[in-house]
Amino acid sequence: MSDPSTQSPADGDWQTALTLRYPLARSVGFACFGGWQNILARLLDRLEAASVAQPVDARGTFHILDIKQKFGRLTIRLSKEGTPEMQDAVREAEEASVVTCEVCSLPGRLAERNAWWSVRCAKHESWSRLDEADLGSEPARPHRPPSVSI
Repeated sequence: MSDPSTQSPADGDWQTALTLRYPLARSVGFACFGGWQNILARLLDRLEAASVAQPVDARGTFHILDIKQKFGRLTIRLSKEGTPEMQDAVREAEEASVVTCEVCSLPGRLAERNAWWSVRCAKHESWSRLDEADLGSEPARPHRPPSVSI
């Protein structure tokens, strides 16, 4: 399987690739666009490593509740506060999202556009959720993975 962090939406379903690679991603959907997939892959790498470092009895209680775009930035909610490493990983992912185009991953700018906050690069400044041809897939629908037992 190819590395999901290097896939563009046109290369395939990046959301499914992340859920297959990262067990923590199997319980959550992605309500954001593919431009943040590299940020999400780094976040999931760090959360998985921090989770494995936890005592065995604590691992089952930690999971991701929500991954979404809210007010133009990536927002991640966890089932519990988590370790300092987990908190740092979430904070850094959220901070990276406000300077990364949510459409293509290039450097972007957070701004209000047509009453919606979003991060866009110059190329995607006027991009709309209806511009599917630009992405090669339909990203507006949040991905809800099937239930999987670990």
